[in-house]
Amino acid sequence: MKKATVALALAAGMAVTGAQAVVLDLTTVPSSGTINGAIFTTPPYEVSGTGLIDPFLRIQATGTESGYNNDLATGDLEFDEKPGIWTHSLQVGDLATNVVNISGTDYYEFVLDVNETTPSSLIDVTEVEIYLDSVSTNICGSSGCGDGTGSLGTLVYDLDAGGDNSVLLNYINFPGSGKLDMYMLIPVSVIGTNADDYLYLFSAFNESTSDGFEEWARKLEGTFTVIPVPAAAWLFGSGLLGLIGIARRKAKV
Repeated sequence: MKKATVALALAAGMAVTGAQAVVLDLTTVPSSGTINGAIFTTPPYEVSGTGLIDPFLRIQATGTESGYNNDLATGDLEFDEKPGIWTHSLQVGDLATNVVNISGTDYYEFVLDVNETTPSSLIDVTEVEIYLDSVSTNICGSSGCGDGTGSLGTLVYDLDAGGDNSVLLNYINFPGSGKLDMYMLIPVSVIGTNADDYLYLFSAFNESTSDGFEEWARKLEGTFTVIPVPAAAWLFGSGLLGLIGIARRKAKV
């Protein structure tokens, strides 16, 4: 892994732009930052428990993995989606209880639970793309389409817009399945409020995905808790989020 310039951006909501790849380093707690207007942050403390989250996408493979939420049957899954009741379609209306406000801006809150093994505890979120469509049938299955083709609807958020960006996580911070590793906050203005729109979240991971599944979900608590340590409380209370990006080349899935 080649590491180069460390980029700092203090204004909340400031987008990462430019052709140089940026890695948002969330391997220490607390850490937070923004990429293309979305906020990524570690949980304030260990967050776990039955019934805490409502998963809509599980992905599992070894080495690299990718997938998007859908209602496809097992034999029709396009990427590394894990079949079952925890991988399914999602509508914008389902997110109504997951709106949080940070410094006067409303965001939809998504949560991510990753699973890795020691000592290979680092996992790189290499792609996050969010699509909207008016129907739930605009998905491709084993015939192949998926990432970057527009076949999942209208692309409204792309982690890689302006550069080959990613978010680096450390599983050891919150080890075990069912424990949240990252919050992702997408501005409501990006996704909109049409309750009938279907939302497809495509994501990809690399580094050393080798343990259990990675899982995207809605947090059922419906509120955002300020990190209870002085440094992080200052960041959120003042409306400033430290974005620490390590520019490097990274492998695409």
